Amino acid sequence: MMFRRDGLCPGAHMCPESIDDHIPCTLCPLVYLDSVLESPLGGRLRGIVDLDFAVTARFSVDLDAVPYDEFRLLRALHEEREAYRNEVMEQQAKQNGQ
Repeated sequence: MMFRRDGLCPGAHMCPESIDDHIPCTLCPLVYLDSVLESPLGGRLRGIVDLDFAVTARFSVDLDAVPYDEFRLLRALHEEREAYRNEVMEQQAKQNGQ
């Protein structure tokens, strides 16, 4: 769900803080992200992602029906997505020697 999820943790088998190869460390950012996504705040984030899908898929969404705080979260989602896309393009350009 989140753009940089794949880069948060190399896995318990690669983490120097992990107590074994199967259990993540106590400070694992991926475990933290998962716990936040299961919280009430995570529910709001999932709702924003659903709203983003509806807008992107061109469902009719009246701006008057979207509370201002959700509008701000939707805007932050779009800004984060754009920043992530730019980072990926820069990484690809570096890999291609450009």
